Amino acid sequence: MSEKLPPSIAHHSVLAATIPALVHRANNCLSVINGTLDMASGLTPEDRAVLDDENEALTGLLEHLAFQSRGDICEVGVIELHDLLSELEFILGIIGRFLHCEVEFRYFVTAATVQGDRARLYRLLVSLCSERLTAMAPLATGRGVPPTLRVCLSAPGARARLVLADTGGGLPGDLRLREAFQDEAGKLGELWGFELSSRAIGSAHAYLLSAPVLSASRPKAAVRKEAGRILLVQPAGVDAELNVAVLSEQGYRVEHRDSIDGSWRPDGFDLVLCDEELFDAIPISTPHVLVLGESAKGQGWALGAISKPIKPLVLLERVGKAIEG
Repeated sequence: MSEKLPPSIAHHSVLAATIPALVHRANNCLSVINGTLDMASGLTPEDRAVLDDENEALTGLLEHLAFQSRGDICEVGVIELHDLLSELEFILGIIGRFLHCEVEFRYFVTAATVQGDRARLYRLLVSLCSERLTAMAPLATGRGVPPTLRVCLSAPGARARLVLADTGGGLPGDLRLREAFQDEAGKLGELWGFELSSRAIGSAHAYLLSAPVLSASRPKAAVRKEAGRILLVQPAGVDAELNVAVLSEQGYRVEHRDSIDGSWRPDGFDLVLCDEELFDAIPISTPHVLVLGESAKGQGWALGAISKPIKPLVLLERVGKAIEG
């Protein structure tokens, strides 16, 4: 039988709707997947057959979770949530072959609150953000906002990276929390065959997992590393530092300006990454703009439906295409 959630966590009032919410979001995920595929022509008959089988398996798993969630939330365990993740990962991997999209799964962990036990991975929520197929589903847990463990699975044939930054509430500077993070990251690494490394990024502490993921019939298009200067306009803080660090690590020349400051200018940059509310402030002469808001304005190079904070691994291929024109 699958591992159970600690009772004191499982019966926490904030978590009472966790499993029903998971089922609801995953059902939405399934609807978006099917709707996207109905309009797509990039699937081979073999892929479509596999996808149909996976859809059936996913539907059965959702029904199983929905039935169990009607009773004690403890009846739904961590292993079953991992099963759901695996089904979604496989389906999204197939879709990624023709959408050239990137997928991010977020796990949420909480500080040690159960009789001094270490922090642990105890639940998973998956959702989609438009056709980007970007999984996200934050729910408040425990005390404050939990640190976020981001698992970024890039397009087929590329490499996966896990960034674990203790940027949330709870115990951001607590050594025990970092040790617990490293322990959880190590478990995920063993599960997926990732290699674990650790380093500081700005004021955050991150753990990186990397490994080849999801084989594909055609490789991901190479991204131009000499593409030009990128301006990231985002409130100053850990998220901006992390985004700059990851983009720079990928070979881009990126500079950050605090959007709260208001003194930034896009002159001389080949690409501007900004929040949606800043779009109107950017001169029309600016070559390319990627909007990082919740919805698209549909103007020029504005690409919406990218959740905040930005996910550089999601943007890399599109950044290259935008600059190349």
